[in-house]
Amino acid sequence: MKYSDPKYLHRLTYDIVIIGSGAAGMALADSFYKSKKRILILEAGFEDWREQSQTIYTGTTSGYGHSEIDKDRTRQLGGSTNCWGGSCVPFDPIDFELTENGRNLWPISYQELMPHYITAGNFYGIGDYFSFKHNMLAHYIFSDNIPGVAQKYWLANNKNKLFKDVYPNLTGNRSNIDLCLQANAIDIDFENSSSIKSVIVENYNQTKFSIKTKKVILACGGLESTRLLLNWAENHSQFSKILENLGLYYSPHIDIRSGSLVSFPGAINNIDSLDLTKDISALPFFNLSFKKSDQDKYLNSQWSLRARKYGIRGRRFWLWPEQLVENYSKQEIALMNYLAKENQLGEVFDFIVAFDQTPSSKSRVTLGVKKDRFNLKKINLHFHISDDDIGKIKNTYREIGRIFGQNKIGRLSLGEIDNYLSHNQVGAHHHTGTIRMADSAKYGCVDRNLKIFGVDNLWVCSSAVFPSPSQANPTFTIMALAKRLAENIDNEKLHY
Repeated sequence: MKYSDPKYLHRLTYDIVIIGSGAAGMALADSFYKSKKRILILEAGFEDWREQSQTIYTGTTSGYGHSEIDKDRTRQLGGSTNCWGGSCVPFDPIDFELTENGRNLWPISYQELMPHYITAGNFYGIGDYFSFKHNMLAHYIFSDNIPGVAQKYWLANNKNKLFKDVYPNLTGNRSNIDLCLQANAIDIDFENSSSIKSVIVENYNQTKFSIKTKKVILACGGLESTRLLLNWAENHSQFSKILENLGLYYSPHIDIRSGSLVSFPGAINNIDSLDLTKDISALPFFNLSFKKSDQDKYLNSQWSLRARKYGIRGRRFWLWPEQLVENYSKQEIALMNYLAKENQLGEVFDFIVAFDQTPSSKSRVTLGVKKDRFNLKKINLHFHISDDDIGKIKNTYREIGRIFGQNKIGRLSLGEIDNYLSHNQVGAHHHTGTIRMADSAKYGCVDRNLKIFGVDNLWVCSSAVFPSPSQANPTFTIMALAKRLAENIDNEKLHY
């Protein structure tokens, strides 16, 4: 059943309470749909976007340029899938091989998560992501394989991008799943020294309710899951084991729009989205391939090209030499002429690049002084990029440029990286890292099965558990982790 307010709930005891109705909450609910467990999904917002709920997400930022933290996520049914592009791509094997002081960052392997990517793809509606590879060969950005460059693609389900539209099928009258809106999880009560007995929720009329449960899963996004834990940790000593790492190692994508490519004629095959099926579309991109031993040189990154073409009277600018000056620099025009073949010119492309970053404890989420209407402290997000990573960004650009030149793709302009980082908003979404997964509490906040260290029945399913980011957007991996978590929990027996 779907309830518009916790005051209408028919029962206040459940086997599992899931806090959050976005990609993680939805994937979890889908996995429990046929189980005998009674599931309650708590959504803090309303069915649609409202300022009354969205303002809870406001906070402050510092450090490198970052968007306001309420702008790239939504507090409503379906969570931030209401503002995503719908595209999925898995993490790379190299992401699971990265080390920190000789220790593997990820306590799970790429192969361990692979089957759950397939399950997540079937749930989302793109099927087996990896089975589309052969269909993409003729539609990659470059016609030929290029040593050192991996050609990849996002997949999007254009029919079901908004997860909130799927909830009616999961919360029908015969379902074991209840969904409650306006249910802000403000606190928890402990049954004993290490086990939660209830979740305290409050509606927008300031009425509180206590919901008993056997298990709790925090699935309300990278920043909000962290904010709740930071607030709860001020009142409950059970979180003492994770305080050393909670809120640290914040990592969004480092978004850079610097540099350009002047291509050889015919070197670029395709940069546009294409329909693979009636409902599934793909968009190509590429990244630099590198080995684990080169992690001190490069950052994993995601590269797209944007053609710098402007139509006039149905023609392209290269047919109108007098117009080139307005859109291309003199150097770019000279390069186009230099790389021309039989009077055929190449093109100029601007780069759209998303870099991951080396986890840094200086990049963090902390509680501020201001409180929301539920008396929970809001957060300050401090976004830090290390000098070493800035060097790795430049190295990655240079290596891509070397490969492009050697393989007759074109000539790359690096651009003013330092100036761009200092004067632009380079962080926005894909909030990862503040509740890291690790083998022990010395290095993180949740174990390899996503359970909070020191609490017996609390799990976190969010991009916040990623020990390191990737070139990939996090949603597909969030859904894969949700499928993996649900499988682990579903195989357990609940004792009454």
